[in-house]
Amino acid sequence: GLSPLPGAADGETYTRGLEGLEAACRGYAAEGAKFAKWRATLKVSSTLPSDLAVERNADDLARYAKICQ
Repeated sequence: GLSPLPGAADGETYTRGLEGLEAACRGYAAEGAKFAKWRATLKVSSTLPSDLAVERNADDLARYAKICQ
């Protein structure tokens, strides 16, 4: 789910859920799962997304990829 991004303006968010993901992926793989997906949302306007939001979501996507691999 989405959570407010600390320090960001205009209600920007990040996707939470990386906590416990590694154990969950191991269980899913043992049951035969072959792929996973992750969604990150960014607000887009003339001033958004902020650098903070892009960086946080990119970092989280990288962490997600590392866990899934």
